[in-house]
Amino acid sequence: MYKRVRGRNMPEKGTVKVCVLAVSVGASYFEGKKIEAIAHWMKKRLDDGTFEECYINVCDTACRHNFAYMGVNDNASPLIAKIKGNRWIKRNKKIFDKVGVPVKFMRWNQWLEGDETKYINAQLRQLYQINHDFKKAVSEDVKDYVERQISKGKVFATRKEAYKKATDCILEKIAVNTCMGRRFEHIKLYPGKQNQSSKLILSGEINAPIGLHRQHYVKLTER
Repeated sequence: MYKRVRGRNMPEKGTVKVCVLAVSVGASYFEGKKIEAIAHWMKKRLDDGTFEECYINVCDTACRHNFAYMGVNDNASPLIAKIKGNRWIKRNKKIFDKVGVPVKFMRWNQWLEGDETKYINAQLRQLYQINHDFKKAVSEDVKDYVERQISKGKVFATRKEAYKKATDCILEKIAVNTCMGRRFEHIKLYPGKQNQSSKLILSGEINAPIGLHRQHYVKLTER
């Protein structure tokens, strides 16, 4: 029997009909019974008309930043991350097929190839340098992630190096999510908490690139 999940803070039914499951490749939440439960949850909402389209954003090469301080050579990190993404799709696509969820797969690299994401990332980097509140929020997100990895014994670089790479990762993820929001309004499904830097942007308290407000964050939790 598969586990069961629920989505917190779902928008009012009928307002947003496209969902995107963001997959952190390598995380146990996206394997086995757990990913099967997510597939069943998505299928139910396709059947009742909540969703009309379902995508899976395989965030594989985003991991290259973190691999760099986890003992993987910088030059090899992008290729290893991409291979892991390929294997994840091959391993888990059959689950969605079996449940009957007609998902479309998106890869992280496709978001990095366009000039729009690069431009947004540059704007965010500038904002990080000049806006104290944004820099503080990003730093809190980075610290939260890196310190958890250190406690698990996964960090093989100095804290300074790890924090720098994790900062690059956070800013890139915000840039991609902003670009995705500009392309189409959607519900983002993810089991983790929304980071502080994204919440700050959505609050409207800082002058950040527009687009993230069209991505409605829904946290998936186990029942």
